[in-house]
Amino acid sequence: MGEVETGTIIGLYGSWESGLAVLKIIRDDGIQDDVFCDNAPTVRAFDAAFDDVIGESHTINSRALRGKRISYSKNWLGILEGFTPLEEN
Repeated sequence: MGEVETGTIIGLYGSWESGLAVLKIIRDDGIQDDVFCDNAPTVRAFDAAFDDVIGESHTINSRALRGKRISYSKNWLGILEGFTPLEEN
């Protein structure tokens, strides 16, 4: 398992046809991290965690993710391994 980072989601962008997505995060140290992930399972996981992430016609509602804080890890290839929503204070 990779190192655990924390940050704020900027957005999730992907293509239904390719099956790939990029999760854009501003880490707590101010660096933007572009995390590659498997589109469908990642969108379903975010929808379960935050609601309203799956838009019309199976699109990504990136606005539902913007500003959400998570901790996450990537594997040695830079692909998302997992995430945990962080409580907002």
